[in-house]
Parts: sequence; structure tokens; C-alpha cells
Amino acid sequence: MTDTIELDTPVGPALDAADALVLANHRRFDELVSIAERHAARGQSELAGVAAANAAATAWMNHPGIHASPRLERLLRSLMRSVPASAPRKPNRARAPGKQRVLHVLSQVYPTGGHTRWSDRIIRTDRDRVHSIAIVNQGAVPVPAWLRRSVEESGGELVVFPLGSVMGGALRLRRLAASADLVLANVHPHDVVSFIALADPRVRPPVAALNHADHTFWLGASAWDLLVNFRESGDLLARRRRGAVASRSAILPLPLDPPDRTSTRVDARRALGVRPDEIVLVSAGSAWKFDPLEMRGEPTFPEVLAPIVARDPRLRLFILGPANEGRWAEAARRTDGRMLALGTRTDYALYTQAADIYLDPFPMGSGYSLLEPGSFGVPLLSFGQWPTEAGVLVVDSAGLGDARILATSRDEYEAALLALIGDPAAREARGRRGAEQILAAHSGPGWLAALEAVVTAAPLARESHVAVATNLAAELDTPVLDALARGLATISERSAQLPDRVIAHLPLAG
Repeated sequence: MTDTIELDTPVGPALDAADALVLANHRRFDELVSIAERHAARGQSELAGVAAANAAATAWMNHPGIHASPRLERLLRSLMRSVPASAPRKPNRARAPGKQRVLHVLSQVYPTGGHTRWSDRIIRTDRDRVHSIAIVNQGAVPVPAWLRRSVEESGGELVVFPLGSVMGGALRLRRLAASADLVLANVHPHDVVSFIALADPRVRPPVAALNHADHTFWLGASAWDLLVNFRESGDLLARRRRGAVASRSAILPLPLDPPDRTSTRVDARRALGVRPDEIVLVSAGSAWKFDPLEMRGEPTFPEVLAPIVARDPRLRLFILGPANEGRWAEAARRTDGRMLALGTRTDYALYTQAADIYLDPFPMGSGYSLLEPGSFGVPLLSFGQWPTEAGVLVVDSAGLGDARILATSRDEYEAALLALIGDPAAREARGRRGAEQILAAHSGPGWLAALEAVVTAAPLARESHVAVATNLAAELDTPVLDALARGLATISERSAQLPDRVIAHLPLAG
């Protein structure tokens, strides 16, 4: 167990609640890693793999003050040697002779969720290669039809692994990956199957990992050839807290489809039961991004927005993600139903196309949920409550520019929102400029050039990885107590992991 902790500020005799929570999380993680190590020492590879996944999942969901674990990754490397080398599975090359073959490896895919969309948009945008998908732990969650369609149109195949053993899944994935020219790992932070299958650069093609969970703990810092970040703050955090090096890192902005209006703003507003004189505010993100347990003591989203909506009868605020219960139900009562939390939905586009202003969740921003309305010309407002070392908790994607106002205090936030509400012409102008900047960075020739840079860099990164193995510094296992750790421990990682409730659109007009 680690005895030394690093503090960014001095503490008194009693650590505050957030620090105590981080340290408790680390102790639990340490105990779970020890269990995995005991199984490995007895030659129980399967049990060790399961225990390692449990430890990593616990660190992902309950932040332990670290973002990578050299100790846990050493254990997984020892299991990796139990997976035999095998002949690659032969792909069907008749449908696309001569094209490079890319294998996307995902732990699970969902009908909503940015990481699934990231892979889908790469496949649909990159017409010069054949893209296939391997899903290693899908379980009972249905694979979206639109994802299957994208793979089929690319000429690839979608393979869903049956639920089974860790070591059996690793062998299956190693065989499948051997027939690809490039692997894009878009995996969950606790995916031990993908780690064990792909960590040895000598026995598989180049692997570029999409760093979609850049704010939290994940496995793979020593495994991947090239780390592909979607923003600068994620790249910086990976170097500071995961041991990543600049020569094996890249930036690929989140890909966006060109905006395709399926409804006019007037029609979308009518479908939502919005009057012509009303102003539509929209926010969207996983419920935990809105600080469901209110442990931080900072102003919460309902606390800030409900009084504003209550004072102005023209305002309608739709929040996609949180369920309409507890403080959200109270906000709905306070605003006569004009501020309404709608749970997880499949019809986000309708709300985007009806929106006059988009409000980023806080205290934790949501990347795709912010960029998509911005690409439609909707002005964006964020509340950045965090100091510099926790900047990764605020969306800082490329191209935001004029699209987004970033307020750093409650007074500044309320003033910016009231200014947008009061000036329709300024809203339109800001949104129009912002859409041009977002689309230039996240779609079209600029984005394709960034993708080609990743494809070109991956083989070189693999050569470097083969020549010099990635040895993570031991101190990465030591918890750091700073604003980022406290934030992660008291927002996302403490929230209940309840199944998402996905519902179809129901008209809100009464």
C-alpha cells in the first residue's frame, strides 16, 4: 500500500472531506490490486484478469487520485504472456482490394454516447480505408443499426464477442487484430481484454488509442503506441499524470457531421410545444456532470438557472440527461414546468434545432453535447468553476472561439446569459461565427488532415514502442490531492451508476 501522498496545498490535522474521499478510494483500489496479484501469483490468470478489471473499474468510478497505475499494468503484462501467438484471422479482401484495413476496438457501444459516435464518424468520413469493429464486452445492450450500417458501407465487418473469459477474449482479439493494418482502440477505462491482447507491440499492428475518457483513470498508458487526444488539456494531463510522451501523442478533434437540419427552428419549437415568443435554452449531458450529490459546495446548475427561468416567463429550459426528480423536480415546480429535466433521450437533434442558447453542463462540461448545437449556429455558454490544474473538467475543444462564452463566476455567468437572452441579433451573429470556426476544426479538409496525421504517425510510434518499452514511473501510483482529484471524487465518481433510461420523444405541448 502507498504511504506517501502528494499535496498541492498544506493541510491541517484533519483532511477535508474531498481529500479523505480520494484517499479512501485509493486504499480500496490498492486492496483490489492486491487481490489480483495474489491470483496471478497462484497461476490463476483468469481470476487475476477479472480482479484487475474490478480494480480498474473501481478507480474509474471512484477517483483514487491517480490516472494510471504502473503496478496494475505490470500485472496485466504478466498475464499477457499467457495468451499464445496465433495465425491471424483472414479477412475478406475481395470487397475492397488494396485498401488499408482499420480495426476499431470498443468495449461496448451505445445508441447515445460520444465515444461510439467518435468511431462511427471516423468510419463514415474516411472513405479511403476499410473499417471494421470488434466489440469485446457488449452484453445485452443492442448494437445501434446506424453503426452496423456505417461498417457495412465501408466494406468491413462488425464482430460482437460472446461474453466469456478474459483470456479467451484476449486471444480472439489478438487473432482479429493481426489481420488489420491499424487498430484504433476506443475502449473503456477498465478493459483488461483489450489491454492483454494489444499491449505487446511486437505481435500486432500499430495501435492508436482514442483518449475519450481523458479526465479520469484508465488502463493502457504503457500499452498503446500512439495516444490520440481530442483536446490540448487531455494531452497535457496524459503527459503529467500518465507518463505519455510528446513524440507518441497526437491531437484529433472530435469529428462532427456537417449540420443537417431535419426541422426548421419553427417546426422544432412547435413539436416541443414552444410558443413563438418564448426563448429556448437547452443543456445536455450525463446526469453526473451536473453534480448530483452536491458535495462541492459550489453553485449547482439548478440553483443558478431556476431563479433566472422563474423571473422571465419567456424562457423554456430543457435539460437532457438528469431525470425529473429531487432538486430537478423542485426546479420544475418553481418555474411552472418551464425548466424541465427529461432524462436520457434519443431525439437530441430536435432540441438542438429548436435552441436559441445552449448551456454547457456544470460543474463538468460535455464535449459533443456542446459542439453539435454550436455547429448549427447556436451560441454556447459555459461556467468554468475550476482552477488551472483542473482545466480538463471544462470543455476546451478546438474551434470554440466565438461560439462559446466561458464565465468563471456566478455573476459573470448570469450577466452573460441575460445579455444573450436580451439581444437576438447578437445571438445570431455569435452563433453564425462560431459555427464556421467549429466546423473548420471538426469536419471537412482540416479534420481529414488531422486523421491522416494520426494514421501516418501510428506506425512510427509502434517502431518507437518496440525499440523502447514504455516503463511508467512508480510515483504515478501515488495519489495526488489537488483540485482535479477532489472534483473527480466528489462529482462523477461518487454518483450512483444507474442504468440510463432511454425514451423516445413525446410532444410536450399540453
